[in-house]
Amino acid sequence: APAARPIERIVQSVLHTDSASKRGVLTDLMSAPGMDRAIVFTRTKHGADKVNLHLQRAGLASDAIHGNKSQSQRERALAAFRSGQTAILVATDIAARGIDVDDVSHVVNFELPNVPEAYVHRIGRTARAGRGGIAISLCDPAERRLLKDIERLVGTPLERMTMAAAATAATSADAAAATAVALAGTSAWLIVRAAEHPPVLHLMVAIVAVRAFGIGRGVLRYVERLLTHDAAFRVLGALRVRVVGQAERLLPGCRRLFGEGDLLARFVGEVDGLADLWVRVLVPGLAATTVGVGAVAGLTGLLPVGGLVLAVTLVLAGVVVPLAGARLARAAGRDAQPARARYQERLLALVDGARELEVYGALDRRLDALAADDDALAGMERRSAWTAGLVSAVAVLAAGGGALVALWASAGALERGSLDGAGLAVVVLVPLAVHEVVALWVPVAAQLPALAASSRRLVEVLDAADPTPVPAAPMVVPDGALAVTARHLTLGWPGAAPLLEDLSFHVPAGGRAAITGPSGTGKSTLAATLLGFVPAVEGALLLVADDGSAVAPTMADSASLHRAVGWCEQDPHVFDSTVAANLRLARPDASDEALRAALQTVRLGDWLAGLPDGLATMVGEHGRALSGGERQRLALARVLLSGARVVVIDEPTEHVDDATATVLLDDLLRALAGRTVIVITHRRDLIEHRVEQVVDVGAMSAPPSQLA
Repeated sequence: APAARPIERIVQSVLHTDSASKRGVLTDLMSAPGMDRAIVFTRTKHGADKVNLHLQRAGLASDAIHGNKSQSQRERALAAFRSGQTAILVATDIAARGIDVDDVSHVVNFELPNVPEAYVHRIGRTARAGRGGIAISLCDPAERRLLKDIERLVGTPLERMTMAAAATAATSADAAAATAVALAGTSAWLIVRAAEHPPVLHLMVAIVAVRAFGIGRGVLRYVERLLTHDAAFRVLGALRVRVVGQAERLLPGCRRLFGEGDLLARFVGEVDGLADLWVRVLVPGLAATTVGVGAVAGLTGLLPVGGLVLAVTLVLAGVVVPLAGARLARAAGRDAQPARARYQERLLALVDGARELEVYGALDRRLDALAADDDALAGMERRSAWTAGLVSAVAVLAAGGGALVALWASAGALERGSLDGAGLAVVVLVPLAVHEVVALWVPVAAQLPALAASSRRLVEVLDAADPTPVPAAPMVVPDGALAVTARHLTLGWPGAAPLLEDLSFHVPAGGRAAITGPSGTGKSTLAATLLGFVPAVEGALLLVADDGSAVAPTMADSASLHRAVGWCEQDPHVFDSTVAANLRLARPDASDEALRAALQTVRLGDWLAGLPDGLATMVGEHGRALSGGERQRLALARVLLSGARVVVIDEPTEHVDDATATVLLDDLLRALAGRTVIVITHRRDLIEHRVEQVVDVGAMSAPPSQLA
């Protein structure tokens, strides 16, 4: 066989979206598994820079090449792309002419080219050296003319992603349902007609049809299940990626709006629940509507009264009863999802604090409260199940009543001679088959309010305003040592009253400062602002380089900000993985020698030597195998590996005694020598002799020499 042309080895598809959603869709695509090495095409140089910055802010390894880049910049970007250090390259058509990489897995047209021939050149960057490739085009309404020109050039329409799969699933469901109804009608006609002993040739067509419909019913039902679930999983997969991406942007700036259990419920329960929208509502509903209309038309031609009876019973069973059921279930459905989120949030808190609750004798009270929440949730679900059962019962009665009425009407037509025996069987049995199709959809009506509530709760996450919107022109944090300056700073969390007002201080490059004050005075809020998680309400918080150039954290490019500023939080999270995996969060390419050196620096060398599997030792859930001090030092080792030039240490002396706290502070500051260090603590007595300055945010005053 002749070898396939390169373009024939490329899976080409198009995703229709609006212009405003393109960047979010692109981020979802680039974050998907299997996106090994991709080239993203834009029409303009400015557009390439904006797309690249958006991808970098999403935490993706990307770079851009275009005509405004210098030769050395283009060479560095291409070298990083070839070596795999950069997984995504954003390019214009002219700049892409110098790309010669064989293992590009994906080409994404963020903007369709004005010239159709350029599309072929773009997607030709993949499927090289005999390999296959994938080309995805994002098309907004203004680009549909360009898409038609491209499809004319390549000679075939591009596959519509997701919606094409959904349409195919709906078509297969229609075919499976129609085959089931046709099987019932043909079988009824054949049985009655065969009882009349006609010549066998008169029955051959019906016999063949029954065989075909019998086989087709099973095959098409299987295909419909396969395609429906495939379409549902595609949609849910893309939706889950969008929810995670949005949650990443919102947290921790909006953490107080969405609790951990609430977010977990939205991410898992609500998204999974929407699978019912595809599998049990939309597809069966479309199939029931299509087959019902066709059956009514067919019976009306055979016996008008039979068609009318079927139409009335279908409206009753498929429209009136489900709407009534949805109305009955609305209150339970509206309350069930928030109640489930509260239950999960309280369950997480109970699991995390079980040991402390047991020590203080409060575990039984919390278990009783959780059981009460469970009973309330079970009551809501029982009401929903009762409603679903009632709806199903009424639908069955409607189907049975319709069959009796159809039998009565058919008997009269048989007596008058306007209908034969075979026709009577068809008029009576076909409605039962149609109602079987409707019965797949009717019980789900009770879940429609819950599905609507799930949709609204997901929209709340997706539409929540970003506490730190992407700046129009993100600034790169300057190289070298950094000072931290606050000028008349007012701080607070989004949607809450300010916690700090008119705060000013200056920490020189390489200096050490302590932010002290009682709990609730805004110390951690200051850390979140310095890390770019929340914006300042008023005033300025700046990272200042030796040459005087300065950048506010919320105006900085996120990638360069996270390289410049490190955070050792109050209760550092340790993942249920190995010591090495927890350390490599800060630097994925760090060697084992670098990990050991970092642990040695924070005085965990002897501890590491005593572990059974060394760096491969599992630390347990939330690092339960570690003491409080060991967990804090492990987090510090992560900061050391990151190479951050400004380090914020939040409450390092929590959960340890004074003797351990003293040693820990000395080790922390020794390990961070030469870096700008800000220690947040309420223990002024332990820190004031170890730093150059102390800013007391509780009293909101500091010595004049310390203010900027």
